Amino acid sequence: MKATKKIVGAACALVAAVALSAGSTFAWFVSNNNVTASGLSIKVNTSSSYLLIGNSSQSTAAQIRGADSISATFTTSTETTLAPSAHEAFTVGDSTGDATVSKAANWYTMQGTDADTSTGKGDKTVLSATAGYILSDCVYLTVKEGSGDSDPIYANGVTVTASDMSDGKTVKPVSVILVCGNNIVEYKHDGSSWTLQDSSDGKLAETVKDGKSPDTVKVSVYIYYDGAHTDVYTNNATNLVGATVGIAIQAKASE
Repeated sequence: MKATKKIVGAACALVAAVALSAGSTFAWFVSNNNVTASGLSIKVNTSSSYLLIGNSSQSTAAQIRGADSISATFTTSTETTLAPSAHEAFTVGDSTGDATVSKAANWYTMQGTDADTSTGKGDKTVLSATAGYILSDCVYLTVKEGSGDSDPIYANGVTVTASDMSDGKTVKPVSVILVCGNNIVEYKHDGSSWTLQDSSDGKLAETVKDGKSPDTVKVSVYIYYDGAHTDVYTNNATNLVGATVGIAIQAKASE
């Protein structure tokens, strides 16, 4: 009788596990689990004429104004590959947004069931390091001298274009996370376009000040290949060779 109870208990546990697995659809690779991202360019630009953008080496207002640019571009190295990953919900707490997003323990990967489906199997594997999973860089913002303080700054949209999509693999489910202080804004692909996540309005900063602190604002950019997207699996991979991720930032009056 006790043995029967044990068998019934084990069977119930198995059914529960199967039901839990069936209710969660992930999109992970079985093999060839790296997407080549050689020459992937990230271009950050603004349509606000008085808002200027500097690259990671132009961190002061004087340096940014000297370049007098409304865009900044950085490109990955030729060796870069990305394996699919996903993250838990970010909680800033006492740390900064950068520390939260870049913390490997907040990210995970998963094994796929086979090469032709997006279903994951087994448990999440928490990352010990983000190298090979996340690309990151930053830009700095300021305003033209004499223009006055800026309106609130928003991430206004994301686009992804590829130099050659002739193989028909039109899905490019990379996700973009922007961090400014404790503000975390994420754009993810919903199957047709890149949309804001977690009810965010896209706001990065309240203002950049003209001649007063803060006269610069740092925006960190994180790019990852979205393992939780249903179109990411071994036989439907879209390499990011020569692709450009465009990020629009705008200073505008609060709505």
